[in-house]
Amino acid sequence: MAGADTISLTILEMNRYRSTSAVPTNPDYVCTIEHMRLHIQLDDELVADLDRRAGPRRRSAFIAELIRRGLDYERRWDDIEAS
Repeated sequence: MAGADTISLTILEMNRYRSTSAVPTNPDYVCTIEHMRLHIQLDDELVADLDRRAGPRRRSAFIAELIRRGLDYERRWDDIEAS
């Protein structure tokens, strides 16, 4: 893609998180936070809009939230169409 920025995104996958506070001495309770790094290409204009909206140090969090919302929206339509 000509004139595009490449952005590395880190997305926290919190669905694998288990709290250690319940039984801190029990080795069966493990606290893990996994990260997945993605590389995507975006047009320069889109990156500039993203930076104006979220700030250059908040790109990942902003994009992750939009992806969560989009996936939730798609799941809802899937449920509607399945009924």
